[in-house]
Amino acid sequence: MNVEIITKQDMLAIEKKLDRISSALESFVSNSNANKWLKSSEILKVLKCSPASLINYREKGEIEYKKIGGTYYYKLKSDYHEKN
Repeated sequence: MNVEIITKQDMLAIEKKLDRISSALESFVSNSNANKWLKSSEILKVLKCSPASLINYREKGEIEYKKIGGTYYYKLKSDYHEKN
């Protein structure tokens, strides 16, 4: 049976790597909502507005959207709650 000894330097290197992984995960989680796209029916609930208002927001460039096929997708942002 081989026995390997982990030095203090090895432990510090492992700790640094774990810190980088932790930071990357935190960044990913915090950005996950920033990259979330909702369908029209979903964003209407978030904005608490009518379909006509949603069209107005879209036409005025007040809300970021993409049209894929015949479906509109709207980018979720935290400041949308301030529209109401």
